[in-house]
Amino acid sequence: MKILVAMILTLFVLSCTTQESALPANVESVMSSMYPRATDIESEEIEGGYEVSFKMDDVEYEALIDVDGNWVETVIEIPVNDLPGNVAMASKNQYPGYSIVEVDEVLSAAHGQIYELALSSESGKDIEVMFDVNGELVRVETIAPANGDIDAQEYDGDDDDDEVIE
Repeated sequence: MKILVAMILTLFVLSCTTQESALPANVESVMSSMYPRATDIESEEIEGGYEVSFKMDDVEYEALIDVDGNWVETVIEIPVNDLPGNVAMASKNQYPGYSIVEVDEVLSAAHGQIYELALSSESGKDIEVMFDVNGELVRVETIAPANGDIDAQEYDGDDDDDEVIE
């Protein structure tokens, strides 16, 4: 009986160890070099790479790393009060009647630093908008409350015929 319990415990420990090292070596290398203090690491294989969620200094992060081990982006949920003033003002001016519900700071290899804001109006319309660090609108996503579908549009500086992204 003691041998059976010992074998079960050994298998359990080995399975936990295997789950922690489920990331390919190149992805683990990126994580350890970029986020050496990361804790509570969880990962999920997604199309084209890995989504790695973790904590660092009690802040939640989510990093995307492609299958080749290239860092794509990191999303950090930040308090609304930590949003830079020019971005908060741009949101207020361009979306009167909306309140900021949530803010993510996105650090992207392709787009640099942007802020993704979840906005909600009193009428129940929810949108997500992205601003660059200068307060310039980058993207708008309208979320239909009935079915949760998203209509994403690249913002080109005017209010007509923006491209819908599928």
